[in-house]
Amino acid sequence: MLFWNPEREFHLDEHGFYATQDGAACRVLSIEGAAPSKHLKPSINCDGDIVYIPGVIRPELSEGISISIEYEDGHAERMQLEPMKSGRLAGPDYEFGQIGEVPLVASRSFGPTAANPD
Repeated sequence: MLFWNPEREFHLDEHGFYATQDGAACRVLSIEGAAPSKHLKPSINCDGDIVYIPGVIRPELSEGISISIEYEDGHAERMQLEPMKSGRLAGPDYEFGQIGEVPLVASRSFGPTAANPD
């Protein structure tokens, strides 16, 4: 299960990961003592920009977990990560279509169906 904090966005440039706080870039030194890339998952924000969201994949727990983020300027913070909840998408489990000349396959489930248990 993915535990994440979608409220916090980090960015990546040629110098590494950073978060913007009070208009200034705060560079990430490590997360949980490891390389930041181990805990920052690529995503797309509401503006369509590529951002990185703090996340950890762990067995399902009843509550969230926290991680420690250390910045190059010497300060650190603990950040709470909550389980990612997702609902079932409407429509058939599998759907085939085409957009222009491009074939399209939509998969809304990776589980078996009553009609196709395999």
